[in-house]
Amino acid sequence: MHETQRTRLILRSGAVNIANAVGATGTDYDNDGFLDLYVVNSTAKANRLFHNNGDGTFTNVASTVGVEAKEGGAGSDASFIDYNNDGFLDLFVCNGASNKTGPYLLFRNNGNGNNWLKVVLRGQQSNRGGIGAKLTLTAGGETQFREYTGQQHYMGQNHTPVHFGLGRATSVNTLTIQWPTGTVDTLHSVISNSTTKVVEGSSP
Repeated sequence: MHETQRTRLILRSGAVNIANAVGATGTDYDNDGFLDLYVVNSTAKANRLFHNNGDGTFTNVASTVGVEAKEGGAGSDASFIDYNNDGFLDLFVCNGASNKTGPYLLFRNNGNGNNWLKVVLRGQQSNRGGIGAKLTLTAGGETQFREYTGQQHYMGQNHTPVHFGLGRATSVNTLTIQWPTGTVDTLHSVISNSTTKVVEGSSP
């Protein structure tokens, strides 16, 4: 793909951030089944939360939901973590880049009616954390994919469980984990709004 074509696609998507971005993390903050993107800027320009519209386009909703996170200092990174364990990922933002010290900010996600699933991986022949595992989930007629890399990014790290938003689906039809060793585990009819621990090689 030529650079001009790539630029046109990015502009068409709406996920445009013309600022000094130093950190970005993707997650499904509203549990609708589509990965969203949060971008941290080290300048005075506001951070951006690009909501995935599910049609290949994104909308910056940072101001609408109150996570522009510019209260002094310079942004350095952000992480999503469900600190109150309600199934909706909350946002922790660091404003301490360079010599422009600023406050650390924790934004609580007030949630909605969508469902979710958390998956905790425990490797046996693979590494204990399951880093490198590939997860495929089917629910509500949709298929989602994650490759677990420890969720590290720039100067931050997201919480360990692999998080899936399920929209209105009340259960997961199938959850397949392909471990780094090549072992494959498949779970069926997993209840939504739960945390599922999968041990490598444990499924029939």
